[in-house]
Amino acid sequence: MRILFVCEGNIFRSTMAEALFNRIIEDAGYNSKDMHASSAGIIAVDGSPASPYAVFAMKKRRICLESFRARRLTPELVQRADLILTMEEKHRRYVLELAPEAWGKTYTLKAFCGREGEIYDLGGGGFDEAEKIAQEIEDCIRASLPRIIEMAGEAEGHRPNIKK
Repeated sequence: MRILFVCEGNIFRSTMAEALFNRIIEDAGYNSKDMHASSAGIIAVDGSPASPYAVFAMKKRRICLESFRARRLTPELVQRADLILTMEEKHRRYVLELAPEAWGKTYTLKAFCGREGEIYDLGGGGFDEAEKIAQEIEDCIRASLPRIIEMAGEAEGHRPNIKK
């Protein structure tokens, strides 16, 4: 199961979502061949490093983003993904304009986990705000995990492999 997280520039929110999802899955014992997340941005500049705010928030969780590099969303990335989770409704609409065939697999992260609203960008906030956004993303991913695991099992006809 390939999950693609999408935001604006792929240096803050989707970057953290990718890192958090992959860590949570790894900690739960799932094989990264069965489930893996990546990320992209609708206006990303390919090769841009992660935001210092994202680096800070992930470092608190012992996740290193120092080598992360942004990439712009492409139709090919959309086609390869089994599930696309966006931070805001405008990102979801952009994905669907780019690749209308992604209609049944593209959601905002909050809607997918059964919550209302969107995961907004940092704006003028600082490190405390970055931490709150990281926690919001982590909470949504954890709430979504049973549904994602179920989807992965349905796609493969069985439960994903667990490392042991």
